Amino acid sequence: MRCLAILGFLATAACSTAPKSHVLKVDGRMMGGQLAEARIDVPGGWYAERRTGTSAVFVGPDNFSRISFTAAPTLASPEACGGIFDREIQESVDALGKSSPTKARLISREAEQPSGVRVKAVLSPENLPERVQLGRVVCRSGAVAVVNCSYGSAREATHGRACQRVIESLSVAEPAERQLPPVLQPTVVPASSAGDAGPKSL
Repeated sequence: MRCLAILGFLATAACSTAPKSHVLKVDGRMMGGQLAEARIDVPGGWYAERRTGTSAVFVGPDNFSRISFTAAPTLASPEACGGIFDREIQESVDALGKSSPTKARLISREAEQPSGVRVKAVLSPENLPERVQLGRVVCRSGAVAVVNCSYGSAREATHGRACQRVIESLSVAEPAERQLPPVLQPTVVPASSAGDAGPKSL
């Protein structure tokens, strides 16, 4: 029994540290676009601080590292999406700047032709720990997805590697199952009298 208990504990620990996929569904059909899904792998032990249909925020075990994940429909070509991450970096700086003046230093910028860009920056708020931010934007299949993963500069060997895996895991693709456009989905109403043969589709 003791061996079984130990095996059960090890299995639970392994499951808790295994990465879990998080998917955001994008529907651009009402604007002339299409369905798409954006996906990332969240490290085990990171918890969801906020989740909506179009965004999610996860916090690391140190309560400092953070993942920000968003997805939205777009009709822009992949080549026109590169400037989106520049705005994301600026929004991160602005958010930190509300509590303390922040300096941002761009470390690297790598284009992924033709569908995206990767960025690494260092955010240095006054009187707060320095934060390294990795980011990636992918524009594909009628959707644009942005993931930012940040961590303390002193945790490069641990949380830095975790963030790198998150960035690498970002993918955007059409969903495996097709769905009818919203305007074509039938509405079923129940029979209104005993003489009706069954439900009718409008």
